[in-house]
Amino acid sequence: MAQESSTLANIARGLVALLILACGVAGMAAMVVYGTKEPPLVEPEPLRPPLVEVALVEPQEERLDIEVDGVVVPRREITVAAEVGGRVIGKSDVCRAGKFVRQGTLLIEIDPRDYDIEKRRLEEELKQAEATLEELHVEETNTQELVKLAEDALVLKRREIARLEKIAEQGKDYVTESQLDAERSNELVARNALVTLQNQLRSIQSRRGRLNAARDLVRANLEKAALSLERTRITAPIDGMIVRDFVEVDGYVAPGTMLAIIEDVSKSEVRCNLRMDQLYWIWNQGRNNETAPSVSGTGQDYLLPPTESTIVYKLGEQEYLWSGTLARYDGIGLDETTRTVPCIVVVDKPNEVRQQGESSASPARGPRALVRGMYVKVVAHAQLDTRLLRVPERAVQPGERGNRVWAVRPDTSGSASPNEGLLDEIAVKVISVTDEDALVRVIEGNLAPGDHVVVSPMVSADEGMRVRVVVQSENAR
Repeated sequence: MAQESSTLANIARGLVALLILACGVAGMAAMVVYGTKEPPLVEPEPLRPPLVEVALVEPQEERLDIEVDGVVVPRREITVAAEVGGRVIGKSDVCRAGKFVRQGTLLIEIDPRDYDIEKRRLEEELKQAEATLEELHVEETNTQELVKLAEDALVLKRREIARLEKIAEQGKDYVTESQLDAERSNELVARNALVTLQNQLRSIQSRRGRLNAARDLVRANLEKAALSLERTRITAPIDGMIVRDFVEVDGYVAPGTMLAIIEDVSKSEVRCNLRMDQLYWIWNQGRNNETAPSVSGTGQDYLLPPTESTIVYKLGEQEYLWSGTLARYDGIGLDETTRTVPCIVVVDKPNEVRQQGESSASPARGPRALVRGMYVKVVAHAQLDTRLLRVPERAVQPGERGNRVWAVRPDTSGSASPNEGLLDEIAVKVISVTDEDALVRVIEGNLAPGDHVVVSPMVSADEGMRVRVVVQSENAR
């Protein structure tokens, strides 16, 4: 019985092995049969042109804004110095650093007593000189009268001698030689008296010249003394701010001692540096600028055409604006370190400030005036006579021959989709970059406002290559 059960188990295992083997053979047969069939043919999709993002080319207005950094400097500083020496007896409260003064305001007073005494002494000397001249005038008048009398007496003596000589010629004994000699002697006395008086008159006239010169010298010294007395009161020569003061009451000052420094605040200046490529546009617009200064000869070649400018000072998130004029060079030539040209912007009204977005000056919650030391931005508004275009900065690509942009032209072949076009390479020169836009001038090619230029990066690009176009949104720009 046990032997019979063992036999049945062996038969079962054999059947299972045969079944597994049969399934393996059937699988191999199926793979051989069905594996030799060819896969179905799938046609490849056609290559599509690369997708690029484009933006519109915009025209630039008739002016070009040139932005540079600058610093505010005083237009002029006046050094107030003592012109006479002495002890300081008074100092005005406004003669302090940081105070504003009006022209003519008394600042410092020097002890005037010595100069007042000198003035009064010279006034008395002048009176004495004028009195001496008056006495001389009287003496001259009297002498002139005596000269006239002496001349008349001499005439009478000569007539008497002539009458006696005529009688003697008639041979009569009425006139003797002794009488004639006596009359001739009297005539000599009268002549001598006349000559003496004439000499006195000439001496008086000579003395008059000397006394006039002495009086004029006293008068000049008196004017100098009066001027010195006046200079003991030092006043402000201009309207301005006291930058520094150097003396106090009871201090001694000598002629030339520095008393204070006053800064002229009626106008301000901004010192900035322009690159030569920026100056090109200033010079170019100056050719047609009616406000350019008229200077004969070669002097015009060394002047900067006046250019309207805006001064911008940023405080926090707010910007404050002043109107100015790019007026002149600060010296001549280029700065050796930066290779830029120093220039000066003149602000005629430094206290007229307006906030960004306002058209006229108004009280600002910020700086009320443009003062020295402010670091500002200068925007010079150059008038253009050359057409410029505004494109996104991303559209400008470097090339072997300089900068370039890729314009997308319509495909007129008729086989292109509506959103496809052909690339056109345009050589440009970048004039300036502001925010995310670049101002360019076309060097070679044709580019006009309203054209589309590529702003997205491209792996490769060739002239005439077909591309698909998607227009950049205004917000993205």
